[in-house]
Amino acid sequence: MKIIKNSLVDFYNVQKKFGYIYSINLKRDIDANGCSEYMLDIILCDYPNYEGCPKLLLHFLEVRDFKLGNIEGMFKLLIHITDISERQMEGIKYKVQEEENTSFSFYCNAFEYKILNISP
Repeated sequence: MKIIKNSLVDFYNVQKKFGYIYSINLKRDIDANGCSEYMLDIILCDYPNYEGCPKLLLHFLEVRDFKLGNIEGMFKLLIHITDISERQMEGIKYKVQEEENTSFSFYCNAFEYKILNISP
């Protein structure tokens, strides 16, 4: 996966091609030692989405304050990621929000993305 550290420009350029929710998966590990922070995977696709079309996987680590709004229907997302590391909030570097429809928002410590080339 491509790790974004200094510039979000690459992400915004790639995101333009994939604007529709294909799947959302929020998870964490729970074992005898307790539980980990949440991880969030969002897979975006283009429309129309034919079998074998590429998709964009967004992987967010240490997700906090996750809020999910209405995600029903077919509308294109506009995900905005803001570097808030200068605020010095422990374990939080980014604020992520879907701005067009207020579909979701959360904070995270890191994120990665990659294009999935799924063959039939």
